[in-house]
Amino acid sequence: MSVVSATYVLCAIFACGGIFSIAAGIGGWDWFFNSGNVRVLTGAMPRKYARLLYVLIGIAIIGMAIYLYHSVNVRIG
Repeated sequence: MSVVSATYVLCAIFACGGIFSIAAGIGGWDWFFNSGNVRVLTGAMPRKYARLLYVLIGIAIIGMAIYLYHSVNVRIG
């Protein structure tokens, strides 16, 4: 696998993770917000703020995917 192909795969993984985080924040999934890994970050927050935080994290992750995709295309082209 070339570096460019691996970068595209990483972009797709980031995009999926960001979409999942946004969906969890919007949906307020109990199984997501009650998991131990999420409670480490948002345990002291009210659910409303935890949901907002995960929507913002999802937007940031999608932003990283877009930046990474754009930086690869600039180097190639």
